[in-house]
Amino acid sequence: MHRLKIPSAIYPFLIKILFEYNKNNLNKNITIQILEFVEAFLVRRAIVGFEPTGLHALFKGVWEDISSNPTKASLKKEIIKRPTIQYPTNKQLKEAIKTRPLANSRICSFILRELDVSIKGDTPSDPISIEHVLPNIYPENNEWGKLFNKDQHKTLKDTIANLIPLSIPLNSSIQNRPYKEKQERYLNESMFISAREFAKKWNKWDIESIEKRSTELYEWIKNRWSE
Repeated sequence: MHRLKIPSAIYPFLIKILFEYNKNNLNKNITIQILEFVEAFLVRRAIVGFEPTGLHALFKGVWEDISSNPTKASLKKEIIKRPTIQYPTNKQLKEAIKTRPLANSRICSFILRELDVSIKGDTPSDPISIEHVLPNIYPENNEWGKLFNKDQHKTLKDTIANLIPLSIPLNSSIQNRPYKEKQERYLNESMFISAREFAKKWNKWDIESIEKRSTELYEWIKNRWSE
C-alpha cells in the first residue's frame, strides 16, 4: 500500500487494525483479510477512475462502525451502504481494463510493477518507464499503420493491455519500431521479466492480441485484488 501511494487519511485506520492485532484483539487471518480488502478496494477504484472523494470521512469513522465485529465482511458492508462511496464491481473493472486509458494514470505503474513481481524471477527496483507496444504516436508510414487505423490507435494505445514496463533507456530507443524489432529487444534487453514473458507469448501485436491480453489481465487483476 505504500507503493500504491494510498491517501494519507487511510493510514490511521490501518494503524488501528495493526494496533488491535498487536493487542491480540484481532487474529492474523482477519487482520490480513481486512488489509488486503482495503488494498483491493483502492486499486479497483483507481482502475475504474472513481475519485477519492469521501474516503477521509469513511475511514475516519469506520472502525467505530465495525469494532464490535471487525471483519472483511463487516467492513465491505459498511462501505457498500454509504451512498457517497462507490464500490467497483467486476463488471466495471472489466470494462475499465478493456477501454479506459490508463497509461497516464497514477495506478498504471503500480499495476505493471505488481504484475512483474508476481512472476517468479528477478524483480528490479529501477524506475518503470511505461512502454506503448502499439506506439503512443500514430505511425502512418510503417507496419503499425497497416494494422491499426487512427481511430483504433486512439482507442487502444493507452489501455493497459498495450502497456509493459521497460527501463527508460530501452523505451527511449525503440519508439515507433516495428513489433518484430520491439519483440526481439524486449526479450534480449529488458530487465523486467514481465516484458520478456510478453515477448515470448505474443508473436504478433494486433487488435486481436490486445483484446486477448485485456481479458488475461482482467482475470489476473480480478483475482489479485478480489472483491
